[in-house]
Amino acid sequence: MPIQRLKQVAHQARGLADRVVSLKLEHTQLFMSSLAGLLEMYFPDGRLDPEIRRLVTDADQLGELLAVSRQLVQKTRSMQADDGPAVQRMLVQVATAIESAAGVGESDEPAPENERLIFVSFSREDEDLAAAFDKILSVAGVKTFKTSAPESGLPGGEAWFENIMKMLRTANGLVYVATPTSIKEHWRTFEVAAVFSRRNPALTILAQGLGHDDAPSPLKNIQNVTVDEPEELIKARIAFAVGRTQSDLWKEPVLEQLAAFLQLARKRSAKKEASNQAQQERKPVLPILDEAASTVEACELDWNAERSANPKTFDLAKTVMGRARGVIAPLYSALKKHGVQQGVLNILDFARKDAAKLEHYDPSIIGGLSRAAFWDTGADVLRRIQQVLSMEEVRRLRE
Repeated sequence: MPIQRLKQVAHQARGLADRVVSLKLEHTQLFMSSLAGLLEMYFPDGRLDPEIRRLVTDADQLGELLAVSRQLVQKTRSMQADDGPAVQRMLVQVATAIESAAGVGESDEPAPENERLIFVSFSREDEDLAAAFDKILSVAGVKTFKTSAPESGLPGGEAWFENIMKMLRTANGLVYVATPTSIKEHWRTFEVAAVFSRRNPALTILAQGLGHDDAPSPLKNIQNVTVDEPEELIKARIAFAVGRTQSDLWKEPVLEQLAAFLQLARKRSAKKEASNQAQQERKPVLPILDEAASTVEACELDWNAERSANPKTFDLAKTVMGRARGVIAPLYSALKKHGVQQGVLNILDFARKDAAKLEHYDPSIIGGLSRAAFWDTGADVLRRIQQVLSMEEVRRLRE
């Protein structure tokens, strides 16, 4: 970790130490999240950054730093209302140790703002969102690199790949504005990894209806936030990613730009959600009925074959019942949406509950289903689904 990054860690630690003194109970979760971000910078995976280990030559001081850091890790999982003074002492201890390692004093600031560079990652189709976010940082005086920016973006007529790689190597942090379109592009994940792998903060802002589970697998393990989460959490995550304290970053003009960005992102989220809902409502029921019919027919053949074989274990039979249960939920939803009577839906609900029981069947349980009852119940589950599919009310949906 470069010396300037060590200064930034110490600066963040002192900023958190100042905050924890007057921490309100309702903001504890946000503070724990910021604390986790700090530890991610200098104590990833429960190990001190190699540069800190190299520079802290006093064994006792190194041991104390390790011990305090481990205690702080515990505080990212649980904090009580009266933990403030203890956490403050630990954060000051961390800041002091790292400042000593970096050869600076308490009054030293991290890298000057004009020397820090934040890489803004986005898809070309999301230019408006990226531009709105970039404006937040530009109003705050944070230097950014956004490929499409007229003055600070990619220079025309030059090799784009080499220039982007140069900026990724230079960046002190990254913010990725993610949408359903951009998460399909592997290049964005590469950009995040290129900055994050150098122990720099990287934040993914999930927009247009994306949730945490929608983030590509590598990005799920790196800090992210959705545009629909509480604004205080969003502000804390952005401040940490760009290396500024919240009190320093969120001045009135900057807050106005943040509000404009969130309004746009949430508006598009609502629009996307409405579009998805409309598509779902237009989705024809015929494919669902066909899928249910073919799956149940195949399950019935497999069930009868297993029953005839009289196996010692029920693993394959349980798998068959899992496949049958898998078609019940979409079939139930489709029929309910099309106004099928509740009595018909109840038949499916009973079949679903019995199928779930069979999936977890254990013949060793005293008083449980007998082997014969297991096979009979499974056959009845399949019969109920076929019964629903053959009802006149359901068959009319094919017309």
